[in-house]
Amino acid sequence: MTAKAKKREMVEGIAEKFLLLPESDKSFIAGYLTGKEEERARWQQEQERKQAAVATA
Repeated sequence: MTAKAKKREMVEGIAEKFLLLPESDKSFIAGYLTGKEEERARWQQEQERKQAAVATA
């Protein structure tokens, strides 16, 4: 089995387990992921701002 096939199998297993969770747990996980995405977006904006400041200096 290739690494790609193993990864696909793992992801499918996680997705199946997620679907079996109660709605309250799904909401908690979705909220956590949304927060991480927002945090990543803020971090990227900060990095871009720093690069722009260095480029103009």
